Amino acid sequence: MRRVLHRLLSIGITATLILGGSLTLAAPTAADLKASMRDANQLPSPTNVDERAARGNYLPYTGYFEETYTSGAGAGRKARFYIPQGTFVRNYFLAIALPSGTDVEAFLVNSGWMDIADANTLPLIILLPDGGQWGPYAQERAYLGRVLDGYTSGRRWYSIYGEFYLAGYGNGGDILQQWAGENPLFVISQSYFDSSVDAAALAAAGEYYYTPSGQTALTSAAPAVTAPGAGVPCGFTFQCVKKKDIPIPTDLFGASTPQGAIDYWKYANECGVTVTKGAGPLGSDLCLQDKRNSKAIATGVSSVVSRVSVLNAHVEYVDPRVTKQVYDSLLTYTRYTNSSAWSNALGWKVNHQMPGFQIVDIYRPEGGRNVKRQYWSYVPDKVKDKSLYPNGAPVIYAFGGNGNAVFQYFESSQYVELADTYGFSVVMPGEHTGADGVTTTWSINENDYQFILAVMQEMNAKYGQYFDQKRIFAFGHSQGGVLTNFLSERDPNLFTAYAVNAGGGRNFAAGTPAAPMYGIYGEYDSVAIASGRTGWFARNNLDVANGIVTDPFDLPARFDNPIQYLIYPDTPQYPGDQYLTTSWYDANGFPMFNETLAYGKEHNNTVSGMRRTWTDWFNHWSRDAGGNRIYAAATPPESLALQVVPNVLNLRTISGLVTSVITAPAGIDLREWGLSAIAAAGAPAVSAAYTSDGRSLVVTFSKAQLSSLPAGDNVRFVVTGQFNRSGVQWPMTMAAAVKVIR
Repeated sequence: MRRVLHRLLSIGITATLILGGSLTLAAPTAADLKASMRDANQLPSPTNVDERAARGNYLPYTGYFEETYTSGAGAGRKARFYIPQGTFVRNYFLAIALPSGTDVEAFLVNSGWMDIADANTLPLIILLPDGGQWGPYAQERAYLGRVLDGYTSGRRWYSIYGEFYLAGYGNGGDILQQWAGENPLFVISQSYFDSSVDAAALAAAGEYYYTPSGQTALTSAAPAVTAPGAGVPCGFTFQCVKKKDIPIPTDLFGASTPQGAIDYWKYANECGVTVTKGAGPLGSDLCLQDKRNSKAIATGVSSVVSRVSVLNAHVEYVDPRVTKQVYDSLLTYTRYTNSSAWSNALGWKVNHQMPGFQIVDIYRPEGGRNVKRQYWSYVPDKVKDKSLYPNGAPVIYAFGGNGNAVFQYFESSQYVELADTYGFSVVMPGEHTGADGVTTTWSINENDYQFILAVMQEMNAKYGQYFDQKRIFAFGHSQGGVLTNFLSERDPNLFTAYAVNAGGGRNFAAGTPAAPMYGIYGEYDSVAIASGRTGWFARNNLDVANGIVTDPFDLPARFDNPIQYLIYPDTPQYPGDQYLTTSWYDANGFPMFNETLAYGKEHNNTVSGMRRTWTDWFNHWSRDAGGNRIYAAATPPESLALQVVPNVLNLRTISGLVTSVITAPAGIDLREWGLSAIAAAGAPAVSAAYTSDGRSLVVTFSKAQLSSLPAGDNVRFVVTGQFNRSGVQWPMTMAAAVKVIR
């Protein structure tokens, strides 16, 4: 077995055609780039089985290309592409639109975009005006829709994810900006120079609504009413969403930007009243999103904050230094694509240089070939802390749906933030390249199983000391859910518990051992919620009639609920959420099948859905010393308070004790949670005693063992430990500010 770690490739133009030879150019000029351009319409179909096996999850053609659209929308028009070596299947692309009459190759080389594309494996799409001159947007709309359509364009020599970074210049940028206003679900972030965009057209586009319609983003000039009742403004569970309420991080550079455009993007991004002068890229004025009482569902599921940067001055943008700042600004963000404004999610882009992150190519014997497979993984620093996880931390193996290449699944899912928050590692084995050569899929067979075993062996060899082998979980979205079902039958004890999101079911072989499964399906899902039940009910010996509603529908109304119930669920102001959960229990009282209907959700993978999968499912499961699955009905209280008495620590003398008090919310008895391994600043507790009601635990530490605490007026005094209940362990950590005198 040979393993190759993905590395950033050296700067330079490499027109490597895996199927058709290669040409390498050193220190390229605009003329060199122009000469290297290939006709994409003449490229052979990248479907050769041996070539696909050797290539893996990378695009088949790299270099500089021009494609001519020969039929349909945009027929007769052209676009150019630069695809760096090492570009992944379904990679994010940066779409560039230049002013009329611009020399494309001179701009790409002199602006620095070519160097940045190579250094960061960022593929480029360059939109081309017809005859060198851009027409009005109404004339250009079909062309942009053809080039940037992530659903129906029928690409055959490359593939995209359907989300774009946008960089627009002059009147080309105006065309691109209007497209963004009409299609905000498909834009990650955007930068424009010297804009004269029609602000009134932006505002008009923003008044349109998104409504659910299968896997396409249907828009309407009025709220869609499906006759649920008289007087209901929106005929769906949640309020219909206007395009102007979908944030896109935006940079606007140049003295000509209309104030109406600035105002529009500030509204869309919920800019607060505070503007920080010179804090944005190129010294622009920066305003950050104010997420209090937000209407932006896209930023309501994570810590991400959108923003708008404005520089009211001319910028000479054909400059690599300018382009580098634009790149850094755009690539701050990622976005999950889908057709629903109720699930679309903006997020922080994954930092490929962060500790614990890796991309690994692994070669596997499959069908008589040595097939290149790939997996991505992230092991947070948090789980390497043995004071928090003396027995290791949980691991989630996540499997994407059909076409969810591991690049786009990892980049867009925001599981990194969830892993950091809840303390688990995440591993994403990737699909193999599909028959068309530019997408990916699972085979759902022994090859996939053996590949996943190999990934698990490699992860255990490298990070096993940080893994709790009693808490290894499998999660699959869509076709990845089908794979998860297959794995649960092929190797029933491989994972502690299973979960699928919008995944198809399976008829298990008679005698397949019981295992715990959780399924989440959407109200508007293309996969019926009942499709996953039948096989699991038979396998786990459950009766559909015995289901117990453990989380009832608790929205205030059946239709037209405020979208804040998706942003601030289960809070005092919005006391309800989108979920309805039913549970089926075995004779031991374990919920062996849980099923959740997510109102407002389509066939998509949501951040909130994975958060719920962790908090309400995986976090409850473990194994005992004999390897048997165990379930804890309750999980530890989340809001413990820590008080250090006194809060001034005089460490000039090392004799004596420091006392801390851990207090739980009212009604919680900490004695039920078996707190153990309590330590502060690495020092073990000297004593621990509960109060009479069990709500508080008084813990003392030796001053002599707190030498690692620095002097200061606002020093974090961190207490760690472990909860133990029903055979399951969870980490405990809390902190208080103290003054330390040395």
